[in-house]
Order: sequence, then C-alpha cells, then structure tokens
Amino acid sequence: MPLIMLVAMTWMATFVLSRAHMMLQAYTDFHEIREDESWLLGQCKTDEFYSKMKQHSSLCDEVAHKAKDVLMLKAMRHVLDNSYLCGYDPCSELLDRVVLWALGRGLLFTVCFLAVLVLGPVLVLPMYRKQVDRVAEERLRLAYSAPHDGQVFVHPLYPRLGEM
Repeated sequence: MPLIMLVAMTWMATFVLSRAHMMLQAYTDFHEIREDESWLLGQCKTDEFYSKMKQHSSLCDEVAHKAKDVLMLKAMRHVLDNSYLCGYDPCSELLDRVVLWALGRGLLFTVCFLAVLVLGPVLVLPMYRKQVDRVAEERLRLAYSAPHDGQVFVHPLYPRLGEM
C-alpha cells in the first residue's frame, strides 16, 4: 500500500509541476505577444493612423480588446484547456496511436497478448490447482503416515498438521 501511495504522490507532483511549467510558458508567450502589439496599440490611438487603416480598423479594435485581458488568467485558461490525464496529448489520441500500432506492426504482439489473456486462465489455473493438490496430498501423507519403527517422520518444510 505505501508503494501505491508513493507512486500516486509522485504522479500528482509531476502533474502539478508540469502544469505550473505550462502556465509559466503560456504567460511568457502571451506577455511577448502583448509586448509585440504594444507599438500597434499606441499607433491605433492616433486618429490619423486609425483612419488610414480603413477596412483593417478591426485589427486596432482587436488589439485594444486583447490589451485588457489579464495575462495570468489567460495562461490559466490555456493550462485548463490543454490539460489531459494522459500527458500533453488527449487520451483519445494516445489510444488511437496504440490501436494503429497494434493493427500495424504490433499485430503479432496483439494476437499473442490476446491469446495469453484468453487462454491463460484456461491453461494455467488447472495446472496451478494440480500443483496445490499435489502439495496438499504430500503434506497429508507426511503428517499421517508413520514409518515401520513407529516414529512419525516430520519433514522440515511440512510440519505436522496438529502443530501448525
């Protein structure tokens, strides 16, 4: 149980740290974009430049609207939109890649795995039961059979059933 907890805690810590890194990277990217657009925002505030833009004046409106965004919240939204339990890719894409590999190069592996999965319990469980029965019979034979001189032989690995 402690091993499972250790693995779970390690996974959670790496997940949180990777998301913190993703948020910091998104914040940096958004800050660089804002710095690049600051000149355009300054130019758009002048009436002469705005009138020269004519049909492209919506660009000035878009830049002004983006300048009002809170970068940290925008970075958090980016992290939430791009967080997946399977890492940096959606689990469906990961599953698609596994299925494509299994049907392509891994077809033989997939067939063998499915055969072991289906036939394993059918073949292994009877052999395991036979082994358990053989060991139980040996223990009973050793516990209740006496040699000819009247003393009971006690095997070091199989103590008498009454002494267990």
